Amino acid sequence: MDVIISIPPKLNKDDWVSIDIELFNAIKHKLHLPTTGEYAMVSFCSNSEPEKVYVVRNLKDIKQALDNVNDATWIFHNAAFDITHLRRWASIEPRNKLWDTMIVERIMCGGLYDKEGYSLDNVVRRRLDIRMDKEIRKTFSENKEKKLTKEQILYGAIDAYLTLQVCNHQKKQITRKDFRVWKDIDRDAMWAIIDFKGMRINVDDWTQLANQNQETANTLGATLDINPNSPQQVKDLLLNAGFKKLPNTERKTLDKWMEKYPKADAFKLSETILEYRTYARRASTYGLNLLKKHLENEDDVDVIHAGYWVVGTEHGRTSSTNPNFQNIPVREVKDFRKCFIARPNNKLVICDMGQQETRIGAYLSQDRKLIELLSNHDEDIFVAMTRLMYKIEILKNDPFRKKTKNTVYGVNYGMSADGFAERYGGTQEEAQEAIDLYFRTFPDFYSWIVEQRKKRNFVETIYGRRVWLNPYSDQTERNAVNSPISGSAADQMKMALGNIHKKWDFPFPFCCVGYIHDEVIFDVPEIYADEVGEFISKEMISAAEVQCPGVPFTAEYKVCDDWSEKE
Repeated sequence: MDVIISIPPKLNKDDWVSIDIELFNAIKHKLHLPTTGEYAMVSFCSNSEPEKVYVVRNLKDIKQALDNVNDATWIFHNAAFDITHLRRWASIEPRNKLWDTMIVERIMCGGLYDKEGYSLDNVVRRRLDIRMDKEIRKTFSENKEKKLTKEQILYGAIDAYLTLQVCNHQKKQITRKDFRVWKDIDRDAMWAIIDFKGMRINVDDWTQLANQNQETANTLGATLDINPNSPQQVKDLLLNAGFKKLPNTERKTLDKWMEKYPKADAFKLSETILEYRTYARRASTYGLNLLKKHLENEDDVDVIHAGYWVVGTEHGRTSSTNPNFQNIPVREVKDFRKCFIARPNNKLVICDMGQQETRIGAYLSQDRKLIELLSNHDEDIFVAMTRLMYKIEILKNDPFRKKTKNTVYGVNYGMSADGFAERYGGTQEEAQEAIDLYFRTFPDFYSWIVEQRKKRNFVETIYGRRVWLNPYSDQTERNAVNSPISGSAADQMKMALGNIHKKWDFPFPFCCVGYIHDEVIFDVPEIYADEVGEFISKEMISAAEVQCPGVPFTAEYKVCDDWSEKE
Protein backbone atom coordinates (compact mmCIF):
# COMPACT_ATOMS: atom_id res chain seq x y z
CA MET A 1 0.00 0.00 0.00
CA ASP A 2 1.36 3.40 -1.04
CA VAL A 3 0.25 6.49 0.88
CA ILE A 4 0.19 9.61 -1.29
CA ILE A 5 -0.36 13.03 0.26
CA SER A 6 -2.43 14.50 -2.53
CA ILE A 7 -5.90 15.08 -3.93
CA PRO A 8 -7.17 11.85 -5.56
CA PRO A 9 -7.27 11.77 -9.38
CA LYS A 10 -10.55 12.16 -11.24
CA LEU A 11 -12.60 8.96 -11.31
CA ASN A 12 -15.28 7.76 -13.73
CA LYS A 13 -18.75 6.31 -13.24
CA ASP A 14 -17.52 2.71 -13.11
CA ASP A 15 -15.09 3.34 -10.26
CA TRP A 16 -15.65 2.63 -6.60
CA VAL A 17 -13.84 4.66 -3.97
CA SER A 18 -13.65 4.26 -0.21
CA ILE A 19 -13.58 7.44 1.86
CA ASP A 20 -12.61 7.80 5.50
CA ILE A 21 -12.47 10.95 7.62
CA GLU A 22 -10.47 11.42 10.80
CA LEU A 23 -11.12 14.18 13.34
CA PHE A 24 -9.09 15.66 16.14
CA ASN A 25 -10.57 16.09 19.63
CA ALA A 26 -14.03 14.73 18.84
CA ILE A 27 -16.32 14.08 21.83
CA LYS A 28 -17.51 10.48 21.74
CA HIS A 29 -21.15 11.07 22.70
CA LYS A 30 -21.45 13.83 20.08
CA LEU A 31 -20.04 12.02 17.06
CA HIS A 32 -23.44 12.14 15.33
CA LEU A 33 -23.33 15.95 15.37
CA PRO A 34 -21.38 18.27 13.05
CA THR A 35 -20.40 20.31 16.08
CA THR A 36 -17.62 18.20 17.54
CA GLY A 37 -14.04 17.62 16.51
CA GLU A 38 -11.68 19.40 14.15
CA TYR A 39 -10.50 18.34 10.73
CA ALA A 40 -7.51 15.99 10.62
CA MET A 41 -7.52 14.17 7.26
CA VAL A 42 -9.56 12.34 4.64
CA SER A 43 -8.35 9.20 2.87
CA PHE A 44 -9.41 7.89 -0.57
CA CYS A 45 -8.77 4.45 -2.06
CA SER A 46 -10.32 3.39 -5.40
CA ASN A 47 -10.62 0.12 -7.27
CA SER A 48 -8.77 1.67 -10.20
CA GLU A 49 -5.67 2.00 -7.97
CA PRO A 50 -6.38 -0.34 -5.05
CA GLU A 51 -2.81 -0.23 -3.73
CA LYS A 52 -2.73 3.56 -3.51
CA VAL A 53 -4.34 5.67 -0.81
CA TYR A 54 -4.61 9.41 -1.33
CA VAL A 55 -4.59 11.44 1.85
CA VAL A 56 -5.97 14.98 1.89
CA ARG A 57 -4.48 16.93 4.79
CA ASN A 58 -5.42 20.45 3.73
CA LEU A 59 -8.99 21.34 4.58
CA LYS A 60 -9.16 23.67 1.58
CA ASP A 61 -8.70 20.70 -0.77
CA ILE A 62 -11.75 18.75 0.43
CA LYS A 63 -14.19 20.19 -2.10
CA GLN A 64 -11.89 19.51 -5.06
CA ALA A 65 -11.16 15.99 -3.79
CA LEU A 66 -14.86 15.14 -3.54
CA ASP A 67 -15.51 16.70 -6.95
CA ASN A 68 -12.84 14.44 -8.45
CA VAL A 69 -14.52 11.29 -7.14
CA ASN A 70 -18.11 12.48 -7.56
CA ASP A 71 -18.92 10.17 -10.51
CA ALA A 72 -17.72 7.06 -8.66
CA THR A 73 -19.64 4.97 -6.14
CA TRP A 74 -18.69 6.11 -2.64
CA ILE A 75 -17.90 3.56 0.06
CA PHE A 76 -17.92 4.28 3.79
CA HIS A 77 -17.95 2.28 6.99
CA ASN A 78 -20.69 4.15 8.87
CA ALA A 79 -21.52 6.65 6.14
CA ALA A 80 -23.75 8.74 8.41
CA PHE A 81 -20.74 9.76 10.49
CA ASP A 82 -18.41 10.58 7.59
CA ILE A 83 -21.02 12.42 5.54
CA THR A 84 -22.30 14.42 8.52
CA HIS A 85 -18.81 15.79 9.11
CA LEU A 86 -17.78 16.15 5.46
CA ARG A 87 -20.84 18.35 5.00
CA ARG A 88 -19.20 20.86 7.33
CA TRP A 89 -16.75 21.67 4.54
CA ALA A 90 -18.47 20.56 1.31
CA SER A 91 -21.96 20.32 -0.16
CA ILE A 92 -23.04 16.67 -0.37
CA GLU A 93 -26.46 15.85 -1.77
CA PRO A 94 -28.17 12.48 -1.26
CA ARG A 95 -26.81 10.02 -3.82
CA ASN A 96 -27.73 6.52 -4.92
CA LYS A 97 -24.13 5.58 -5.76
CA LEU A 98 -23.29 4.74 -2.17
CA TRP A 99 -22.23 1.65 -0.21
CA ASP A 100 -22.01 1.50 3.57
CA THR A 101 -20.01 -1.57 4.58
CA MET A 102 -21.31 -1.35 8.16
CA ILE A 103 -25.00 -1.26 7.24
CA VAL A 104 -24.56 -3.83 4.48
CA GLU A 105 -22.82 -6.13 6.97
CA ARG A 106 -25.75 -5.73 9.36
CA ILE A 107 -28.18 -6.57 6.56
CA MET A 108 -26.21 -9.66 5.55
CA CYS A 109 -25.49 -10.88 9.08
CA GLY A 110 -28.40 -9.66 11.23
CA GLY A 111 -28.64 -11.78 14.36
CA LEU A 112 -25.12 -13.21 14.22
CA TYR A 113 -23.21 -10.57 16.16
CA ASP A 114 -23.74 -7.88 18.77
CA LYS A 115 -23.27 -4.19 17.97
CA GLU A 116 -19.48 -4.31 18.36
CA GLY A 117 -19.36 -7.13 15.85
CA TYR A 118 -20.01 -4.61 13.09
CA SER A 119 -17.10 -2.28 13.85
CA LEU A 120 -14.59 -2.02 11.02
CA ASP A 121 -11.89 -4.00 12.80
CA ASN A 122 -14.26 -6.90 13.50
CA VAL A 123 -15.63 -6.94 9.95
CA VAL A 124 -12.07 -6.83 8.55
CA ARG A 125 -11.05 -9.71 10.83
CA ARG A 126 -13.96 -11.88 9.69
CA ARG A 127 -13.89 -11.09 5.99
CA LEU A 128 -10.19 -10.49 5.29
CA ASP A 129 -8.54 -12.40 8.13
CA ILE A 130 -6.61 -9.27 9.06
CA ARG A 131 -6.30 -7.84 12.56
CA MET A 132 -6.28 -4.06 12.75
CA ASP A 133 -4.41 -2.09 15.38
CA LYS A 134 -6.90 0.52 16.63
CA GLU A 135 -4.71 1.92 19.42
CA ILE A 136 -3.64 4.88 17.27
CA ARG A 137 -7.27 6.02 17.20
CA LYS A 138 -6.88 7.29 20.77
CA THR A 139 -4.18 9.75 19.71
CA PHE A 140 -6.72 11.69 17.63
CA SER A 141 -9.05 12.32 20.56
CA GLU A 142 -6.62 14.39 22.65
CA ASN A 143 -4.50 16.31 20.19
CA LYS A 144 -4.47 20.00 21.07
CA GLU A 145 -1.66 20.76 18.62
CA LYS A 146 -3.70 19.24 15.78
CA LYS A 147 -0.56 17.98 14.01
CA LEU A 148 -0.67 14.68 12.16
CA THR A 149 2.04 12.11 12.79
CA LYS A 150 3.19 9.53 10.25
CA GLU A 151 1.51 6.84 12.37
CA GLN A 152 -1.81 8.68 12.33
CA ILE A 153 -1.66 9.20 8.56
CA LEU A 154 -0.95 5.51 8.07
CA TYR A 155 -3.82 4.60 10.42
CA GLY A 156 -6.36 6.66 8.43
CA ALA A 157 -5.01 5.37 5.13
CA ILE A 158 -5.37 1.76 6.27
CA ASP A 159 -9.01 2.37 7.22
CA ALA A 160 -9.80 3.48 3.65
CA TYR A 161 -7.65 0.73 2.11
CA LEU A 162 -9.37 -2.06 4.05
CA THR A 163 -12.87 -0.59 3.70
CA LEU A 164 -12.49 -0.96 -0.09
CA GLN A 165 -11.45 -4.59 0.32
CA VAL A 166 -14.38 -5.29 2.66
CA CYS A 167 -16.76 -3.81 0.08
CA ASN A 168 -15.29 -6.00 -2.66
CA HIS A 169 -15.72 -9.05 -0.44
CA GLN A 170 -19.32 -8.14 0.42
CA LYS A 171 -20.22 -7.60 -3.25
CA LYS A 172 -19.19 -11.18 -4.03
CA GLN A 173 -21.48 -12.61 -1.36
CA ILE A 174 -24.46 -10.28 -1.11
CA THR A 175 -27.76 -11.74 -2.29
CA ARG A 176 -30.32 -9.93 -4.40
CA LYS A 177 -32.63 -9.71 -1.40
CA ASP A 178 -29.92 -8.22 0.78
CA PHE A 179 -29.05 -5.66 -1.87
CA ARG A 180 -32.71 -4.77 -2.34
CA VAL A 181 -33.05 -4.09 1.40
CA TRP A 182 -30.03 -1.78 1.21
CA LYS A 183 -31.18 -0.03 -1.98
CA ASP A 184 -34.89 0.35 -1.21
CA ILE A 185 -34.91 0.78 2.56
CA ASP A 186 -31.76 1.39 4.58
CA ARG A 187 -29.88 3.66 2.17
CA ASP A 188 -32.75 6.12 1.77
CA ALA A 189 -33.56 6.02 5.49
CA MET A 190 -29.93 6.84 6.23
CA TRP A 191 -30.08 10.01 4.12
CA ALA A 192 -33.24 11.04 5.97
CA ILE A 193 -31.67 10.43 9.37
CA ILE A 194 -28.59 12.47 8.46
CA ASP A 195 -30.94 15.42 7.86
CA PHE A 196 -32.81 15.11 11.18
CA LYS A 197 -33.03 18.26 13.28
CA GLY A 198 -32.75 18.45 17.05
CA MET A 199 -35.94 18.48 19.11
CA ARG A 200 -36.52 21.64 21.08
CA ILE A 201 -36.49 21.23 24.85
CA ASN A 202 -37.83 23.50 27.59
CA VAL A 203 -34.70 23.64 29.73
CA ASP A 204 -36.40 25.27 32.72
CA ASP A 205 -39.16 22.65 32.89
CA TRP A 206 -36.68 19.80 32.46
CA THR A 207 -34.45 21.21 35.20
CA GLN A 208 -37.39 21.58 37.57
CA LEU A 209 -38.53 18.02 36.83
CA ALA A 210 -35.02 16.65 37.38
CA ASN A 211 -34.73 18.43 40.74
CA GLN A 212 -38.17 17.20 41.84
CA ASN A 213 -37.27 13.60 41.01
CA GLN A 214 -33.98 13.87 42.88
CA GLU A 215 -35.67 15.39 45.93
CA THR A 216 -38.30 12.64 45.96
CA ALA A 217 -35.61 9.97 45.68
CA ASN A 218 -33.64 11.57 48.53
CA THR A 219 -36.75 11.74 50.73
CA LEU A 220 -37.61 8.09 50.11
CA GLY A 221 -34.02 6.99 50.62
CA ALA A 222 -33.84 8.84 53.93
CA THR A 223 -36.69 6.72 55.35
CA LEU A 224 -34.51 3.62 55.07
CA ASP A 225 -31.73 2.78 57.51
CA ILE A 226 -29.51 1.47 54.72
CA ASN A 227 -27.97 2.55 51.45
CA PRO A 228 -30.80 1.79 48.99
CA ASN A 229 -28.27 1.60 46.16
CA SER A 230 -26.52 -1.37 47.74
CA PRO A 231 -28.11 -4.68 46.64
CA GLN A 232 -26.50 -6.51 49.59
CA GLN A 233 -27.78 -4.06 52.19
CA VAL A 234 -31.26 -4.12 50.63
CA LYS A 235 -31.25 -7.92 50.59
CA ASP A 236 -30.15 -8.16 54.24
CA LEU A 237 -32.82 -5.66 55.28
CA LEU A 238 -35.62 -7.54 53.55
CA LEU A 239 -34.45 -10.95 54.78
CA ASN A 240 -34.52 -9.68 58.36
CA ALA A 241 -37.97 -8.12 57.74
CA GLY A 242 -39.66 -11.34 56.65
CA PHE A 243 -38.72 -12.18 53.03
CA LYS A 244 -37.44 -15.70 53.62
CA LYS A 245 -34.77 -17.07 51.23
CA LEU A 246 -34.83 -13.92 49.06
CA PRO A 247 -32.28 -14.71 46.30
CA ASN A 248 -31.74 -11.18 44.97
CA THR A 249 -33.31 -7.73 44.91
CA GLU A 250 -34.29 -7.48 41.25
CA ARG A 251 -37.72 -5.99 40.65
CA LYS A 252 -39.34 -9.18 39.35
CA THR A 253 -38.02 -11.06 42.39
CA LEU A 254 -39.33 -8.46 44.82
CA ASP A 255 -42.73 -8.54 43.08
CA LYS A 256 -42.91 -12.31 43.61
CA TRP A 257 -41.86 -12.12 47.25
CA MET A 258 -44.40 -9.35 47.88
CA GLU A 259 -47.09 -11.73 46.61
CA LYS A 260 -45.75 -14.52 48.85
CA TYR A 261 -45.43 -12.41 52.02
CA PRO A 262 -48.06 -9.62 51.83
CA LYS A 263 -48.18 -9.18 55.61
CA ALA A 264 -44.44 -9.10 56.26
CA ASP A 265 -42.72 -5.85 57.23
CA ALA A 266 -40.57 -6.39 54.13
CA PHE A 267 -43.64 -5.76 51.96
CA LYS A 268 -43.83 -2.06 52.85
CA LEU A 269 -40.06 -1.73 52.74
CA SER A 270 -40.05 -3.21 49.23
CA GLU A 271 -42.65 -0.70 48.09
CA THR A 272 -40.46 2.12 49.33
CA ILE A 273 -37.32 0.64 47.76
CA LEU A 274 -39.00 0.17 44.38
CA GLU A 275 -40.43 3.67 44.47
CA TYR A 276 -37.01 5.04 45.40
CA ARG A 277 -35.44 3.25 42.45
CA THR A 278 -38.05 4.69 40.09
CA TYR A 279 -37.32 8.27 41.08
CA ALA A 280 -33.57 7.73 41.37
CA ARG A 281 -33.51 6.27 37.85
CA ARG A 282 -35.49 9.20 36.50
CA ALA A 283 -33.18 11.68 38.20
CA SER A 284 -30.12 9.87 36.89
CA THR A 285 -31.11 8.91 33.34
CA TYR A 286 -33.41 11.86 32.65
CA GLY A 287 -31.87 14.46 34.92
CA LEU A 288 -29.49 17.38 34.74
CA ASN A 289 -26.71 15.20 33.33
CA LEU A 290 -28.70 14.76 30.12
CA LEU A 291 -28.70 18.52 29.63
CA LYS A 292 -25.02 18.76 30.50
CA LYS A 293 -24.04 16.11 27.95
CA HIS A 294 -26.52 16.63 25.13
CA LEU A 295 -27.93 20.16 25.11
CA GLU A 296 -27.20 21.93 21.80
CA ASN A 297 -28.17 25.24 20.26
CA GLU A 298 -29.63 24.98 16.79
CA ASP A 299 -30.95 28.10 15.04
CA ASP A 300 -30.92 29.93 18.40
CA VAL A 301 -33.11 27.27 19.98
CA ASP A 302 -32.23 24.83 22.79
CA VAL A 303 -32.43 21.31 21.36
CA ILE A 304 -31.53 17.72 22.09
CA HIS A 305 -30.24 16.01 18.96
CA ALA A 306 -30.33 12.23 19.41
CA GLY A 307 -28.15 9.91 17.37
CA TYR A 308 -29.76 7.12 15.35
CA TRP A 309 -28.40 3.83 14.03
CA VAL A 310 -30.18 2.98 10.79
CA VAL A 311 -29.91 -0.72 11.63
CA GLY A 312 -29.72 -0.84 15.39
CA THR A 313 -31.10 -4.30 16.19
CA GLU A 314 -30.73 -7.79 14.81
CA HIS A 315 -34.06 -7.61 12.98
CA GLY A 316 -33.49 -4.20 11.44
CA ARG A 317 -35.11 -1.72 13.81
CA THR A 318 -33.50 1.69 14.10
CA SER A 319 -32.06 2.43 17.53
CA SER A 320 -31.34 5.72 19.25
CA THR A 321 -28.37 6.78 21.35
CA ASN A 322 -26.84 9.86 22.96
CA PRO A 323 -29.49 10.19 24.27
CA ASN A 324 -31.90 7.34 23.60
CA PHE A 325 -35.15 9.04 22.57
CA GLN A 326 -36.86 5.66 22.29
CA ASN A 327 -36.56 5.20 26.06
CA ILE A 328 -38.03 8.55 27.12
CA PRO A 329 -40.88 7.44 29.43
CA VAL A 330 -44.44 7.66 28.16
CA ARG A 331 -46.56 4.98 29.85
CA GLU A 332 -45.62 5.50 33.50
CA VAL A 333 -45.39 9.30 33.26
CA LYS A 334 -45.60 11.88 30.47
CA ASP A 335 -43.78 14.66 32.31
CA PHE A 336 -40.54 14.14 30.39
CA ARG A 337 -42.13 14.21 26.95
CA LYS A 338 -44.01 17.35 27.94
CA CYS A 339 -40.64 19.14 28.04
CA PHE A 340 -40.05 18.53 24.33
CA ILE A 341 -41.82 21.33 22.50
CA ALA A 342 -42.25 22.93 19.08
CA ARG A 343 -40.01 25.74 17.91
CA PRO A 344 -41.36 29.31 17.97
CA ASN A 345 -44.33 29.73 15.58
CA ASN A 346 -44.21 25.99 14.86
CA LYS A 347 -46.18 22.90 15.79
CA LEU A 348 -45.11 19.31 16.29
CA VAL A 349 -46.76 16.98 13.79
CA ILE A 350 -46.69 13.49 15.30
CA CYS A 351 -47.79 10.55 13.18
CA ASP A 352 -47.93 6.87 14.01
CA MET A 353 -49.19 3.64 12.49
CA GLY A 354 -52.36 2.03 13.80
CA GLN A 355 -51.92 -1.55 15.09
CA GLN A 356 -48.99 -1.96 12.71
CA GLU A 357 -47.65 -5.26 14.00
CA THR A 358 -51.15 -6.79 14.22
CA ARG A 359 -51.69 -5.97 10.55
CA ILE A 360 -48.29 -7.36 9.62
CA GLY A 361 -49.11 -10.56 11.50
CA ALA A 362 -52.37 -10.79 9.56
CA TYR A 363 -50.51 -10.48 6.26
CA LEU A 364 -47.80 -12.98 7.16
CA SER A 365 -50.33 -15.56 8.33
CA GLN A 366 -53.08 -14.63 5.85
CA ASP A 367 -55.56 -15.24 8.66
CA ARG A 368 -58.94 -14.53 7.07
CA LYS A 369 -60.75 -13.59 10.28
CA LEU A 370 -58.01 -11.18 11.29
CA ILE A 371 -57.85 -9.51 7.86
CA GLU A 372 -61.64 -9.17 7.86
CA LEU A 373 -61.60 -7.43 11.24
CA LEU A 374 -58.82 -5.09 10.14
CA SER A 375 -60.79 -4.16 7.03
CA ASN A 376 -63.55 -2.62 9.16
CA HIS A 377 -62.31 0.97 9.50
CA ASP A 378 -65.29 2.06 11.60
CA GLU A 379 -64.51 -0.03 14.67
CA ASP A 380 -61.59 -0.16 17.07
CA ILE A 381 -59.69 -3.36 16.28
CA PHE A 382 -59.22 -4.41 19.92
CA VAL A 383 -62.90 -3.88 20.71
CA ALA A 384 -63.76 -6.06 17.70
CA MET A 385 -61.25 -8.72 18.76
CA THR A 386 -62.65 -8.77 22.30
CA ARG A 387 -66.18 -9.35 20.98
CA LEU A 388 -64.98 -12.18 18.76
CA MET A 389 -62.79 -13.81 21.42
CA TYR A 390 -64.90 -13.39 24.55
CA LYS A 391 -68.39 -13.08 23.00
CA ILE A 392 -69.06 -9.85 24.87
CA GLU A 393 -69.81 -6.27 23.85
CA ILE A 394 -67.52 -3.59 25.31
CA LEU A 395 -66.65 0.07 24.85
CA LYS A 396 -63.20 1.37 24.03
CA ASN A 397 -62.49 2.34 27.66
CA ASP A 398 -63.38 -1.11 29.04
CA PRO A 399 -60.47 -2.89 30.85
CA PHE A 400 -61.17 -5.94 28.68
CA ARG A 401 -59.85 -4.02 25.68
CA LYS A 402 -56.45 -3.62 27.35
CA LYS A 403 -56.40 -7.33 28.18
CA THR A 404 -57.02 -8.19 24.52
CA LYS A 405 -54.42 -5.65 23.36
CA ASN A 406 -51.81 -7.10 25.72
CA THR A 407 -52.61 -10.60 24.46
CA VAL A 408 -52.11 -9.53 20.85
CA TYR A 409 -48.80 -7.84 21.60
CA GLY A 410 -47.61 -10.75 23.71
CA VAL A 411 -48.36 -13.22 20.93
CA ASN A 412 -46.65 -10.99 18.34
CA TYR A 413 -43.57 -10.77 20.58
CA GLY A 414 -43.51 -14.58 20.74
CA MET A 415 -43.90 -14.52 24.53
CA SER A 416 -44.44 -17.59 26.62
CA ALA A 417 -47.22 -17.58 29.21
CA ASP A 418 -44.60 -17.01 31.92
CA GLY A 419 -43.11 -14.03 30.09
CA PHE A 420 -46.57 -12.67 29.34
CA ALA A 421 -47.62 -12.82 32.99
CA GLU A 422 -44.38 -11.18 34.10
CA ARG A 423 -44.77 -8.27 31.68
CA TYR A 424 -48.50 -7.64 31.85
CA GLY A 425 -49.48 -9.04 35.25
CA GLY A 426 -51.79 -11.87 36.26
CA THR A 427 -50.97 -15.52 36.74
CA GLN A 428 -49.27 -17.80 34.28
CA GLU A 429 -52.49 -19.82 33.99
CA GLU A 430 -54.51 -16.71 33.08
CA ALA A 431 -51.91 -15.74 30.52
CA GLN A 432 -51.98 -19.18 28.91
CA GLU A 433 -55.78 -19.11 28.75
CA ALA A 434 -55.72 -15.75 26.96
CA ILE A 435 -53.06 -16.92 24.49
CA ASP A 436 -54.93 -20.17 23.77
CA LEU A 437 -58.18 -18.28 23.21
CA TYR A 438 -56.44 -15.94 20.76
CA PHE A 439 -55.08 -18.91 18.83
CA ARG A 440 -58.48 -20.62 18.73
CA THR A 441 -60.09 -17.44 17.44
CA PHE A 442 -57.45 -16.91 14.74
CA PRO A 443 -56.35 -20.42 13.74
CA ASP A 444 -54.46 -19.40 10.59
CA PHE A 445 -52.29 -17.09 12.65
CA TYR A 446 -51.61 -19.94 15.06
CA SER A 447 -50.65 -22.23 12.17
CA TRP A 448 -48.16 -19.64 10.96
CA ILE A 449 -46.63 -19.40 14.44
CA VAL A 450 -46.28 -23.18 14.65
CA GLU A 451 -44.36 -23.20 11.36
CA GLN A 452 -42.17 -20.28 12.41
CA ARG A 453 -41.19 -22.02 15.63
CA LYS A 454 -39.74 -24.89 13.61
CA LYS A 455 -37.20 -22.66 11.89
CA ARG A 456 -33.62 -23.00 13.04
CA ASN A 457 -31.51 -21.24 10.40
CA PHE A 458 -32.98 -17.84 9.62
CA VAL A 459 -36.28 -16.02 9.14
CA GLU A 460 -37.13 -13.12 6.86
CA THR A 461 -39.13 -9.95 6.95
CA ILE A 462 -41.75 -9.42 4.26
CA TYR A 463 -39.25 -7.43 2.20
CA GLY A 464 -36.60 -10.14 2.50
CA ARG A 465 -34.37 -8.92 5.33
CA ARG A 466 -32.79 -12.01 6.86
CA VAL A 467 -32.52 -12.48 10.62
CA TRP A 468 -30.22 -15.35 11.52
CA LEU A 469 -31.30 -17.53 14.45
CA ASN A 470 -29.12 -18.99 17.17
CA PRO A 471 -30.26 -22.62 17.44
CA TYR A 472 -28.64 -22.93 20.88
CA SER A 473 -30.51 -20.00 22.43
CA ASP A 474 -33.64 -20.44 24.52
CA GLN A 475 -35.02 -17.42 22.63
CA THR A 476 -34.84 -19.05 19.19
CA GLU A 477 -38.56 -19.87 18.88
CA ARG A 478 -39.56 -16.47 20.19
CA ASN A 479 -37.20 -14.70 17.77
CA ALA A 480 -38.48 -16.82 14.89
CA VAL A 481 -41.97 -15.44 15.53
CA ASN A 482 -41.15 -11.89 16.55
CA SER A 483 -38.38 -11.01 14.08
CA PRO A 484 -40.47 -11.19 10.87
CA ILE A 485 -43.17 -9.04 12.50
CA SER A 486 -40.93 -6.46 14.20
CA GLY A 487 -38.48 -6.45 11.32
CA SER A 488 -41.24 -5.90 8.76
CA ALA A 489 -42.58 -3.02 10.87
CA ALA A 490 -39.10 -1.46 10.83
CA ASP A 491 -38.79 -1.97 7.06
CA GLN A 492 -42.12 -0.22 6.51
CA MET A 493 -41.22 2.76 8.68
CA LYS A 494 -37.78 3.19 7.13
CA MET A 495 -39.17 2.92 3.62
CA ALA A 496 -41.75 5.57 4.50
CA LEU A 497 -39.10 7.80 6.08
CA GLY A 498 -36.89 7.52 3.00
CA ASN A 499 -39.80 8.33 0.68
CA ILE A 500 -40.87 11.31 2.81
CA HIS A 501 -37.32 12.64 2.64
CA LYS A 502 -37.01 12.17 -1.13
CA LYS A 503 -40.41 13.68 -1.87
CA TRP A 504 -40.11 16.60 0.57
CA ASP A 505 -41.41 19.61 -1.35
CA PHE A 506 -42.26 22.21 1.25
CA PRO A 507 -40.84 25.75 1.42
CA PHE A 508 -38.74 24.83 4.45
CA PRO A 509 -36.09 22.15 5.09
CA PHE A 510 -36.84 18.55 6.00
CA CYS A 511 -37.51 18.78 9.71
CA CYS A 512 -37.98 15.37 11.29
CA VAL A 513 -36.92 15.66 14.93
CA GLY A 514 -37.76 12.21 16.28
CA TYR A 515 -38.32 8.62 15.22
CA ILE A 516 -39.59 6.13 17.79
CA HIS A 517 -40.53 2.70 16.39
CA ASP A 518 -43.87 3.34 14.61
CA GLU A 519 -43.92 7.09 15.29
CA VAL A 520 -42.28 10.05 13.57
CA ILE A 521 -42.19 13.62 14.84
CA PHE A 522 -41.84 16.71 12.64
CA ASP A 523 -41.41 20.32 13.75
CA VAL A 524 -43.08 22.52 11.12
CA PRO A 525 -44.46 26.04 10.69
CA GLU A 526 -47.98 26.10 12.11
CA ILE A 527 -49.64 27.09 8.81
CA TYR A 528 -48.29 23.90 7.14
CA ALA A 529 -49.00 21.50 10.02
CA ASP A 530 -52.06 19.75 8.58
CA GLU A 531 -50.61 19.62 5.07
CA VAL A 532 -47.45 17.98 6.38
CA GLY A 533 -49.48 15.58 8.56
CA GLU A 534 -51.56 14.42 5.60
CA PHE A 535 -48.44 13.97 3.47
CA ILE A 536 -46.64 11.92 6.14
CA SER A 537 -49.71 9.75 6.82
CA LYS A 538 -50.13 9.02 3.12
CA GLU A 539 -46.50 7.95 2.70
CA MET A 540 -46.58 5.73 5.80
CA ILE A 541 -49.69 3.94 4.60
CA SER A 542 -48.28 3.62 1.08
CA ALA A 543 -45.04 2.02 2.30
CA ALA A 544 -47.00 -0.43 4.45
CA GLU A 545 -49.40 -1.46 1.70
CA VAL A 546 -46.56 -1.90 -0.81
CA GLN A 547 -45.18 -4.58 1.50
CA CYS A 548 -48.53 -6.01 2.66
CA PRO A 549 -50.95 -5.90 -0.30
CA GLY A 550 -54.49 -6.87 0.61
CA VAL A 551 -54.24 -5.76 4.25
CA PRO A 552 -55.41 -2.20 5.00
CA PHE A 553 -53.20 0.06 7.11
CA THR A 554 -53.94 3.28 8.95
CA ALA A 555 -51.75 6.17 10.08
CA GLU A 556 -52.97 9.07 12.15
CA TYR A 557 -51.31 12.39 12.85
CA LYS A 558 -51.86 14.95 15.57
CA VAL A 559 -50.81 18.58 15.66
CA CYS A 560 -49.29 19.32 19.07
CA ASP A 561 -47.42 21.90 21.09
CA ASP A 562 -45.43 19.27 22.96
CA TRP A 563 -44.57 15.58 22.58
CA SER A 564 -46.79 14.40 25.45
CA GLU A 565 -50.02 15.40 23.66
CA LYS A 566 -49.90 12.41 21.31
CA GLU A 567 -51.58 9.41 22.92
